[in-house]
Amino acid sequence: MPNQINRDVYVLSNKIKDPIYYVQGTDAIDIVFNFRDFEIPDNSLAQVFVSKPSGKGVYNTAVIAGNAVTVNTTPEMFSEIGNTELQINIRNNNELLTSFIQPVVVQKNLSFHGESGNESDFFEEYIEKIDTAISEADTATDSANAAASAANLAAEDIRQKAEDGYFSATVSIGTVTTGDPDAPAAVNNSGTPQNAIFNFTIPKGEKGDEGEKGDPGDIDDLGNTKVTFSEASARDNLSSGDTVSTLFGKISKWFSDLGTAAFRGVANVLTISSAGKYVLDAYQGKVLNDNMGTLSELSTSAKINLVSAINEINTGLSELKGVVTKLNANVAILDNVQAGTFENKKHGDIIKISRPVTTASAAFLIPRYNAGLSMRCNFSGYVLYNGDDSFPVNAYDIGTETTSTSTTLSGYYVIIPYNA
Repeated sequence: MPNQINRDVYVLSNKIKDPIYYVQGTDAIDIVFNFRDFEIPDNSLAQVFVSKPSGKGVYNTAVIAGNAVTVNTTPEMFSEIGNTELQINIRNNNELLTSFIQPVVVQKNLSFHGESGNESDFFEEYIEKIDTAISEADTATDSANAAASAANLAAEDIRQKAEDGYFSATVSIGTVTTGDPDAPAAVNNSGTPQNAIFNFTIPKGEKGDEGEKGDPGDIDDLGNTKVTFSEASARDNLSSGDTVSTLFGKISKWFSDLGTAAFRGVANVLTISSAGKYVLDAYQGKVLNDNMGTLSELSTSAKINLVSAINEINTGLSELKGVVTKLNANVAILDNVQAGTFENKKHGDIIKISRPVTTASAAFLIPRYNAGLSMRCNFSGYVLYNGDDSFPVNAYDIGTETTSTSTTLSGYYVIIPYNA
């Protein structure tokens, strides 16, 4: 049809779209969107949202005819030069379908001198309600809560319209800040034109006149009362009739003198194992004294001076430690000695030992006597190094004075470290 632009719309996949070219401020050419992979339900409501390069928007009702949606363009809709984005919303009861973005390239109109703005009953109604909230804040500085409540009611009203399907944009309250008494009320949008987040600044009311002095409070009213006091100069018991500040001063002195002990338990046994949690009852001094006995009962030569007796014991322990050290060294050497058997080996065969050596060691073979052998063999030693776990048989036939490559031998092996 003449005087309209047609575009196919696919909502099940985001196909490459042919941009719509439009001249700034034009409203004589409508845009028809034909839905190809979606059946528009009966009694549906269609809306078009246009986002301009500046972030301003147009949100208007569109017309549904069959399976097509017609957008009646307005001068405001394409009032900004550049890349504009357009989306179609189709709402049926509580279900909402939003199309993929259709790009629109707006070209310059030399005769267009209008200013770009938002266009929608939604924006006009919302701004009107915001202005009402600001007006209430300006005229009720002694009741900032009333202004904030009016702003919240305005937002709630718009939010309810969104739930009823009047538009798909969202509106929410961001921050509500109390300003100075003389400052004007203000509101700004930190969101987008489609999803607005409004932040309010509401002036604080002037300070009122001082009220009459109330009756003295009961002692129960001290729960949240701050107490100012000075620490007492000396320890003193609490007395009936002391003021609250005097009581706290006396208590503070006790805490200061006792130090960390004031915050620890008292132990009356000598078996507590938790460090830093208890102090020892003085009675345990007697328990310790009774358990110590007398110095004359010591078996050391020093029986008068406890320090001398302990030093004598330490000297004996040091000598004993030296003996134990030597024993440990010898035991360590013995731990590295290995022994085992070998069967049916010839010269050059490998003998696997029980574990790798940890220090340089010598391997010795002791042949087992066998009366059936026609010869005796002489076995030479072999050196193993740290990590070795096997060594070859070195067997020399005494009769033939050659290596024993044909005689099968059996016997024992011993591995001894060099420093043994």
